[in-house]
Amino acid sequence: MTLQGYFVKTCGSLRPWQLSAVCSTLALAIIGGTCLLFHNHLAADFTVATFIAAAVIAFPISAALRFGRAELEEQVRSQTSALHASEERLRTIYDTEPECVKLVDKNGRVIDMNRSGLIMVEADSLDQVKRADVMDLILPPYRSAYSEMVAGVFRGESRSLEFELVGLKGKHRWLETHSVPIRDPGRETITCLLAVTRDITARHNAMEALAKSEQRSRNILDSIFGFLGVISLDGRLKDCNRAPLDATGLSRDEAIGVIFWEYPLWSCSPDGAARVHGAITRAAGGEVVRIEAPIWGKDRNAIMLDLSFAPLRDGQGNITDVIVFG
Repeated sequence: MTLQGYFVKTCGSLRPWQLSAVCSTLALAIIGGTCLLFHNHLAADFTVATFIAAAVIAFPISAALRFGRAELEEQVRSQTSALHASEERLRTIYDTEPECVKLVDKNGRVIDMNRSGLIMVEADSLDQVKRADVMDLILPPYRSAYSEMVAGVFRGESRSLEFELVGLKGKHRWLETHSVPIRDPGRETITCLLAVTRDITARHNAMEALAKSEQRSRNILDSIFGFLGVISLDGRLKDCNRAPLDATGLSRDEAIGVIFWEYPLWSCSPDGAARVHGAITRAAGGEVVRIEAPIWGKDRNAIMLDLSFAPLRDGQGNITDVIVFG
């Protein structure tokens, strides 16, 4: 008979309270990895074989459980280590991103912001940003639009906005932000707003300077009494100064984009339109052409024009347009 069989046979003759004690001992043995001795007052009622049988049954089960638990603990340690490494990589990418990346709650409060964002708002720490009210940094003309952007994202929309901001240390910046909603794992609730924001101050200043330069150029051109215009190679007027519009009574919208020789104004002369067409064609081919042609003025009076047509070239010498002046 095996020890296990002997143990089973022996247990069959045990009184209930003794059998309960054996079961308790086995449970402790399985959990603790060893067979515990019974209380002394029970020892006289059990043979040594009974204890051996209990150990024979308990040890294999205990060993299996200990091995499974150790393997599980090792898997947990390995996965935890991998997760920490992954989080560290993501944090490194997050903090080295040259643009501001931030998480914002539905009230517009910053939850998290990377290092580039802290530099952008001139903050020394994330806690400093969290304590601040972002609305106080945004210039008043853009606060309403910013609030609407946040509200729109929490309705599930993607939004973009350009606005001006003053940092915590007083520096003005123009920013362009693109925002999207972040949802919970069930994809039902929007938990926060993810925004990527770039500093467009240099671009904005360049565009503003260009606009001012264009306005100065426009003012200079409009102060010239004669006719000055730019015609595309297919003959459409692209731009002109104020003088010819005033003389003919045309608005800028009526004049720009029309084939130059198809204006009714040239009907003042039977061959006026044809001569203008020919001059533009030759100028587009590289010649400088001068013609005289009458046009109808705004009071239906004939105005004699002395016009010159010349090619306009780019930096590589290619003809891009025809310039007309007179």
